[in-house]
Amino acid sequence: MGHAAYPSWWVAATWLLASVILQVALAPYIAIRDTVPSFTLLAVMWYALRVDVGRAVLFGFVVGMIEDALSGGGGGWALATATVAALAGTLSRNFFADSIPLMAFVAAFGTFVRDGIYWIVELFEGYPSGMGTRHLHQSIIQSLYDAALAIVLVLLARHWERTRLS
Repeated sequence: MGHAAYPSWWVAATWLLASVILQVALAPYIAIRDTVPSFTLLAVMWYALRVDVGRAVLFGFVVGMIEDALSGGGGGWALATATVAALAGTLSRNFFADSIPLMAFVAAFGTFVRDGIYWIVELFEGYPSGMGTRHLHQSIIQSLYDAALAIVLVLLARHWERTRLS
């Protein structure tokens, strides 16, 4: 099950741009218990499931750098997002990219792992560790939120594909 046709660069760039706009303009208004979904991570997971590991890591790193630039981070998002992109890219060799259970699992697991890596990096940068429980709770909520949004996005993409082809 190879990668016969990668998404073109402009499609990936469009998804990236749309996810950044949604992250900045919409996500703060649809927070659940002070937790926002990660549209940018969903874009990374969508792309990583369709390409090889190298392309997934590069895309994840670029997205993470954008998130670091927007949040004033020190590289934590870049490292964390590239890492989960590599994990998702590895899975893409064995599963269909448009599988609803796969996308939901990758979104939830990727969110949780990504948050963990980010907070470990932040800890090494001197962030106080006293908020660990709060961040864990937010990460669990965000994992579930991202999984639910991933399911909705896969269903919307399938619907769009069907209507576009008919």
